Amino acid sequence: MAKNSKLNLALASSVAALNGLTLVTIKTLPVLDCAQALDVLPATPNFAKLRKQLAKRVQAQLTASWIKDGDLFMVFTALTALWKYDQTLVTGDHLGSALQRLFSCEVTVGGPYTSNHKVELAANLQISSFISQVAKPLPNVDSFLNNIFESDDFDRAILANPYVLFKFAQTHKMPLLLGYIQNHRHLAPSVAAIALTVLADSPAVKQKEQAALCKQQNKQGFWFDQEQYIVPTAIITSILTSLTNTDETSKAAKANDAHIRH
Repeated sequence: MAKNSKLNLALASSVAALNGLTLVTIKTLPVLDCAQALDVLPATPNFAKLRKQLAKRVQAQLTASWIKDGDLFMVFTALTALWKYDQTLVTGDHLGSALQRLFSCEVTVGGPYTSNHKVELAANLQISSFISQVAKPLPNVDSFLNNIFESDDFDRAILANPYVLFKFAQTHKMPLLLGYIQNHRHLAPSVAAIALTVLADSPAVKQKEQAALCKQQNKQGFWFDQEQYIVPTAIITSILTSLTNTDETSKAAKANDAHIRH
């Protein structure tokens, strides 16, 4: 079977699996899982219903008191996902509460910010993601995120979180991060998928890795990573959507070039 056919079959299976999640199931999922899935799933028509259900689940959690006292990483993951999905779901009161929360936990003016009595990488990553969407980038936070990879205090364990790794891989192509992805790509399907987007593999290696990733998908259409399945599957589905779209775009471009030449 051709490479693209395998990817397309895996993608179709994961789309069906995710869209097969019932509303009852979604209501029982952790809010953080719902927010992360909402953040990474592509804004395509085939996910419209699911993304709407995930957004409702996340929005129900987004109260002023929760923004003030909830886990900082969770709060700004929810804000990021909802703003990306529909800006009207994040009200002026939400934004005001978020700014008050940031003022209360900033190490210096403009960040970075403390969470659980320490400056946490994941929380600052999400704060940077959210504020960059609604206003403008935070230079202090961006500097912290860039410098942390060269620090002796950097705890690589945080990269075991597939969502955090996916977010970092989108914006930070540091040698340490790329090395981590290379060394862990065969330990988890989500890392294997992320590797396809950031590592300079040869075509032969890419084809082999894509085939291996497809084999790791279970019969229900999900990929499991450390007993999680919703977020890893959402991440991999997003990546496969991008890969298959890139392949189709490349084919169209080549066909157009051939047509022009003749």
